[in-house]
Amino acid sequence: MAECARWPRMLIRAMRGAVPGVMMVNRNKAAASASPNRAYAVIPWLGYAGLLPFLIALLAQGLDVAVMGHSPESLFASYSAVILAFLAGSLWGRAQYQPHDRYVWRLLLLSNAVAVLVWITMFAVDATASLPMLAAGFVILWWFESRWDREMTPSYQRLRNCLTALVVLSHGLMMWV
Repeated sequence: MAECARWPRMLIRAMRGAVPGVMMVNRNKAAASASPNRAYAVIPWLGYAGLLPFLIALLAQGLDVAVMGHSPESLFASYSAVILAFLAGSLWGRAQYQPHDRYVWRLLLLSNAVAVLVWITMFAVDATASLPMLAAGFVILWWFESRWDREMTPSYQRLRNCLTALVVLSHGLMMWV
């Protein structure tokens, strides 16, 4: 969680282009450490910026106002579903870089299972009822991904740890507020 306390400073540094590259895939460690790819420097910035819709929905919920004619809960749940489906789908791309790993099929099955979970949440009676399932989806994806994705770098794992913790915390707050 210490990494999470640094995220505002990292976000500002990322906007200035001063954050060392966060490699998602460990394809070429020597090249990554010698000259970080600018595309990888954007990863933390986009990750933390992706928290903004959760925070806006939480603020709207606390103020009891609708956003673009929708309840804060429905905006929060729909955005959560989109992000969770995106993360699950990204496993397909990463699995391509592990073709000789005899267990890579687990990442692909996990991706599909999470996508189905997200789809099922869309049938919840109301948005608030879907929040525990969505939060569980983020935790499940993080837990299995951190154990099965052999190409994940330590810097990306720290980023995912922090972002997942903040997203799950935001789900708890939305259920509580």
